[in-house]
Amino acid sequence: MELFGFIFKNTVMVLLSGINLCFLLRALLSLFGVSEENRILLFAAYVTEPVIWPFRVLFDRFGLFEDSPIDVPFLCGVAALMLAQTTLSFF
Repeated sequence: MELFGFIFKNTVMVLLSGINLCFLLRALLSLFGVSEENRILLFAAYVTEPVIWPFRVLFDRFGLFEDSPIDVPFLCGVAALMLAQTTLSFF
């Protein structure tokens, strides 16, 4: 049973690290002005948007950060993912 927990934890950590890498890739490609139709950017958006979407809905519902030049839901998604990784690393 202990082996199953170890394998499960490490598999989830690898998946979270992959999503984290997609966040970084999406930010860098957007920073350099890569076309929104780029396949790599589309893949990164496809992977990261399920993490960002709840924050976008929450902030839109309350009208928060509407005029902000910074994509705050994106930053909250990154922070939530890092919090999940850190929490999981303690087990």
